[in-house]
Amino acid sequence: MLIIEVDGNHHAEQRRYDMARDTWLESEGFSVMRFSDRDVLTNLMNVEEAVWLALTASPPPQPSPLKGEGVREVRSGRSKRSEQGAS
Repeated sequence: MLIIEVDGNHHAEQRRYDMARDTWLESEGFSVMRFSDRDVLTNLMNVEEAVWLALTASPPPQPSPLKGEGVREVRSGRSKRSEQGAS
């Protein structure tokens, strides 16, 4: 869930909008990487390496277990879920 954005010079004028947008995207679980169009045109290998490192830095998040699934904490032979009552 990686978003790569290539910005031209006009993005300097909408920095506040971009920051708000990035904050919202990150709250939805996305990662945002921004590169200048100049970097992409003149330094593509470094841009590619940065993207590759971002993609391989950590494993993707696992989806949340469905209700009732997943690991349960066991206490005195009973699961935590059974102590709280099944929902």
